[in-house]
Amino acid sequence: MCSNYTVSVIIPVYNRYVLLRRALQSVCQQTVPVTEVIVVDDGSDSNDRLNVWDFPQLTIKIFFLSHCGKPGKVRNYGAWHAQGTYLAFLDSDDQWLEYKIERQLLAHERNPHIAISHTRERWVRAGKTITQPSVDYCKSGDIFAASLKKCIMGPSTVMLRTDMFRHMGGFRQDLEIAEDYELWIRIAKSYSVLFLDDALTIKHGGVGDNLSEKYGYIEPFRLDVLIQLLHNTTFTKEQKCMLIKETRRKAHICRTGALKRGKDDTRYTRMLSSEEEPWAELWLGTHPMGESKVSTFPLSGILGQHLSFLFKKETIKARIVESDFHQKIVTKRERYTYYENLIKGGGFMQGSEVTKDIFRISVNAEPNSLLFESIWPIPEGVSMNSYVVRGEKTAIIDGVCGWDGVPETLFRLLGEIGVSFESIDYVIVNHMEPDHSEWLSKFVKMRPGIAIYTTEKAKALLKAFFNIEENIHVVKTGDTLDLGNGHVLQFGETPNVHWPETMFTFDQKEGVLFPCDAFGSFKSVPEFAYDDKLSSAELEAFDPETLRYYANIVGPFSSAVKKAIEKYNQLDIRIIAPGHGLVWRKNWKKIYYDYARYADYADGPAEEAILLVWSSMYGNTERAVKVAREELQRTGITFYEHRIPDAHISFILRDAWRSSGIIVAAPTYEYKMFPLMAPVIDELAKKKIRNRKAFHFGSYGWKSGTQEELDEINERNKSKWDYIDPVTFVCNPDQRSMDIVKQGVNSLVSSVRDWVRRK
Repeated sequence: MCSNYTVSVIIPVYNRYVLLRRALQSVCQQTVPVTEVIVVDDGSDSNDRLNVWDFPQLTIKIFFLSHCGKPGKVRNYGAWHAQGTYLAFLDSDDQWLEYKIERQLLAHERNPHIAISHTRERWVRAGKTITQPSVDYCKSGDIFAASLKKCIMGPSTVMLRTDMFRHMGGFRQDLEIAEDYELWIRIAKSYSVLFLDDALTIKHGGVGDNLSEKYGYIEPFRLDVLIQLLHNTTFTKEQKCMLIKETRRKAHICRTGALKRGKDDTRYTRMLSSEEEPWAELWLGTHPMGESKVSTFPLSGILGQHLSFLFKKETIKARIVESDFHQKIVTKRERYTYYENLIKGGGFMQGSEVTKDIFRISVNAEPNSLLFESIWPIPEGVSMNSYVVRGEKTAIIDGVCGWDGVPETLFRLLGEIGVSFESIDYVIVNHMEPDHSEWLSKFVKMRPGIAIYTTEKAKALLKAFFNIEENIHVVKTGDTLDLGNGHVLQFGETPNVHWPETMFTFDQKEGVLFPCDAFGSFKSVPEFAYDDKLSSAELEAFDPETLRYYANIVGPFSSAVKKAIEKYNQLDIRIIAPGHGLVWRKNWKKIYYDYARYADYADGPAEEAILLVWSSMYGNTERAVKVAREELQRTGITFYEHRIPDAHISFILRDAWRSSGIIVAAPTYEYKMFPLMAPVIDELAKKKIRNRKAFHFGSYGWKSGTQEELDEINERNKSKWDYIDPVTFVCNPDQRSMDIVKQGVNSLVSSVRDWVRRK
């Protein structure tokens, strides 16, 4: 039992290596082995280090980060590198009892629909067991209401599915405390939780650098979390009502505490103002004025803060409207746009020198602050980069995304890099997608008559998007713009990388290529966002997010990427400065050849790897999935696993892109493929993932129909997936069916290996 699951243990550490050894010893003593232990050092400044040879039973990987003091960021780093089906977090000062992992794995095996479990914990302070106050909080099933009151799951007690954790975007990376409280709320709003009422975790308190010891009274931090969730997360009406109620309760607690300590209680008093009640009613759609009537009301209280976050105005006219997904406020004032909200959503702008006379201005969208293109999750954030080139004349390339339209903000940003607003002579538009161009509508009002250089197709889009028609200079491949002092900007059209109007700009003097979306990546960038400023481990952390960005955004246009690379090959490139992600100054060929390799993956073969994507209604197909997983592990081939509907299509696309083989395990539902699986396979085909070796197996009740629909998708999209014979079985798979599934997996593995190694 338990052999069908693999577990990655994530341990963050800062200086406490003596305690870390105790924690690792408790992992060694587990009655079932773990797959790996990932230790993430948050920039320890002690001389103590870990000798992995002291723990020969464990596969230990150690990553060293620059100190950030953000436990969520440190845990996330380990989780993104994890290989296990499940994640188990263990703080370096805590311990597990020997049956902890086995008990949780058995619980998940018996409850396959459960994605997360936790155990009771025994608290120890100064070597003595202490009793925690007994509070009757719901800890199993739907724990959303309980999770608002306090952090009812200690991180060291939790085990959860890796794909679910990544789908949720992991812990918030900007919090120094209460990051676990915040994640459990987001999980509890969508998932059931399993609680094992045995103290299988030992929680040690009283350690000097323990964050809970450092910060003491934690309720204000939880209050801030609730307010941020109100701002940024969609809840059901019932959940939002609970959230508002708990926010008010915590505000009252914090106000009482502030008054007792003689501190300023203004903030909490404002939250508790009598004007709060109409806001709650309006937001929840329960106010008597209903759906269509309009009312004027002031911005005050918690929800007033929520709306001022969106509108920045003291009084607005608004009405409530319903949509399938969430409720919106509609106002006569122009609503903040998606990209303007980047800064309000926790992003920050920064400027620095790329090379002499060339500067970068970036905004980071913080983790989980938005869906990129309103589709793709950003668990590690994303940056939007623009650039300024200064000769005798000055040009700005791919504008200041996230600029709030306030002139002083732009003046400040330019001032930070030593450029005056008045000195800008030209605007270069490489790409018209609003994350790079929306700033223009406000900029041209500040600088009427500014010269804009772009392609013919972009000219039409400038009019369509922003009604900009004047002073547009159309350029073609080979055209140049001389800024003086040797800075000559060379232009080249690269259509469909990733819109039809896209072009690149190249500074001939410094050899800097500005390709916009090409060579981009998800993931927020640090202050010094250059490859030569990061360690090899920090650079490596960008790889999965670069591939995911390529597969999600650029992948369908791989043929256009190859044509663009042919044009780039004619340039004397020394630096690559993309619209998203790092600037590559030291080893630009790394990202260059990564993109060339990803483009080749489109038509196969890709890497020597297999994607296992599966769904199961009643556990029948899942039983065969366990056999397939074991066989894949036995062969030693790299494989990636995603369960539908738990996994987001963004991450499935990434792993499909790099895999040469794909296993589709799904039951038949009413003569067709399981309806949650069908759109996933269709999306892989639409993203032009072609020429893959493939294998399907799954259960059916009265007639099998999944392979027929797979073939139809394959034919309709001209995907050229080469399926081996499918394996289908009536309801529960017998031993013969299991054996044939094994044979199919082995056949697929052999086919993939032969294909990749022949290339």
